Amino acid sequence: MWSRTLLNENYNFNELQTKKINAYIDDPYSWVNKRNCVGIEKDYRLAKTTKIATFLNGDGNAEIISGDGINKFNSKDYENTILNSSKNKIEKFDFVISNPPYSIDGFMRNFSKNGITPESGDFSLLLKKLNYTDSAIETFFVERTEQLLVNNGYCAIVLPQSILSNSKYENMRRFMFKNFEIKALVMTSDITFSGTTTSPVILFLKKTKVPNKHYKTLVVGSPKYMKPTGSKMKDQEIKFLGYEFSTNRAKSGITIKDNSILSKISPIINNFISNDEINIPKNLSNLVYIF
Repeated sequence: MWSRTLLNENYNFNELQTKKINAYIDDPYSWVNKRNCVGIEKDYRLAKTTKIATFLNGDGNAEIISGDGINKFNSKDYENTILNSSKNKIEKFDFVISNPPYSIDGFMRNFSKNGITPESGDFSLLLKKLNYTDSAIETFFVERTEQLLVNNGYCAIVLPQSILSNSKYENMRRFMFKNFEIKALVMTSDITFSGTTTSPVILFLKKTKVPNKHYKTLVVGSPKYMKPTGSKMKDQEIKFLGYEFSTNRAKSGITIKDNSILSKISPIINNFISNDEINIPKNLSNLVYIF
């Protein structure tokens, strides 16, 4: 944590800046309010649970919206919040973290119900006409992330690995390459989430209006992703992730493990995104690569 002495010795802040920084030192969550810390959850029960969790963890002034994360910005879902706007882009947030749903049949009918059409201009990824058989709802969360971020803002978004190669995601990949730099990817296996065997990828993206075509990307592959059929791969994957879901249907839950490999990789990802240069420890060189 920053100290007042360090701040005073190394930076020339004005009185207002110094007052704000000292307030953050005294109360690390004093910056949290409904205009700069916002969460969206469609399930009202989970939204309530999240709001309770914010109070328990010291950031109870955050805005938790129970609504559709890809609705129109002038919809009722966003009334009286910082997200309410007549525009199709807000561009107010420095960081966005998203774990959207995948492959939802019929979500296009909600688009139609909410007045979201190719002509409405809400999403550029809506081409020509609404395709009611399209289930790739996750693509629109990628565009919504771009609509929320300021230029040079960052996002971390969890998506199915198929978005990297499946032809149905081609337009989404073009959109990503046009609007973001892919700073890092974390590829894990089919035991990452409970109740699904979908293998996810976590994309760390930087929004930029003029993407650099020659940049480096950090790629992390979990043991079971790198070698899906190897012996004892599940045990190695659990050690990598740092948690394990119960296999007993009568006893659902999650067990947190100590000293996960991913906890050692996380600072490497952070340093790379910040500086583009890192030293990969030898004991992690089979899982972490730079391209």
